Amino acid sequence: MSKEKLIILGCGYLGSAAGAALLRSPRHRERFGELIATTTTPARAEELERLGLSPEVMELAEESRLRELLAGCSAGLLTVAPAK
Repeated sequence: MSKEKLIILGCGYLGSAAGAALLRSPRHRERFGELIATTTTPARAEELERLGLSPEVMELAEESRLRELLAGCSAGLLTVAPAK
């Protein structure tokens, strides 16, 4: 059985904490083969990769790219801060 993918949209403080918790959970590691984490900066992507997440540097306004990422995922977590 192939493992599912989960995406965390907006991987700042809350999203990275959630991702790290999911990676520590044997139940979730068994279910999800990949945890994708979106961020807007390359420096943050490096931090996310060190945590064990699969970073994607992008703006959520990139609709076609977002659709591509979401199409392969079975679950998602939205942790984007509201616009200022």
